[in-house]
Amino acid sequence: LSNLPCSPIPNTSLTIPNILQRIINYFLSNPTRLRTPRLFLEQGNTSDLNQLVTLLEAEQGVSKIHLEEYSERVVADLLKKFLSNLGEPLVPFSSYDEWVRIGEKKYKGGKEEKIEDLRRCVETWPKLNVDVVEYLMGFFERVVAEEEGNGMNFRKLGLVFGGVLSRGREEEGGEGGGLVRGAVAGNWIEMFERWREILRPKLVQGSEKEVVLDERFSPQIECSFD
Repeated sequence: LSNLPCSPIPNTSLTIPNILQRIINYFLSNPTRLRTPRLFLEQGNTSDLNQLVTLLEAEQGVSKIHLEEYSERVVADLLKKFLSNLGEPLVPFSSYDEWVRIGEKKYKGGKEEKIEDLRRCVETWPKLNVDVVEYLMGFFERVVAEEEGNGMNFRKLGLVFGGVLSRGREEEGGEGGGLVRGAVAGNWIEMFERWREILRPKLVQGSEKEVVLDERFSPQIECSFD
């Protein structure tokens, strides 16, 4: 993640990979795209996705690629592909075992105890990873706000993105793999629902100004897919 070209988001403390900014801006610049039925659940045209990835890998720069020429599902697939192709996922490998442990643990003290464990785990991540997760959480809130049209809720997002945003050094497989995936998805569902408390507890306590995700993204940012 740290080797990707990044730029700050105006009026925030967030620094985000340029290509991710362009993908999110594709949806936010035309909110009707967020209402696409079964967004993130149904795949787009594979040929179009491969063409788009080839253009980006040719280092033509994402600003030179006209994302608006592609369907909502193709760009949604591009988001998933970008996240899954990161050399190290947003949950660092060093934190993955703890992330799974939190997901599998039975909390007698209820959700608040789990939220506190998630918060402590996040505190060990690099700032860039936390920035990107916060940026995505704000976007996914916009997605769920259009649930009537797209059919997406936090649970579905957790199932779709859980294994993309966090994975071990090797893909889980064999006996018990489903349990791990379920634990990971459960953590992300909690994150989607209460990300402000987990990522920015000072904000919830009133001692930090809220970062508002808006539509002020630069359309001229250049970035290769690498």
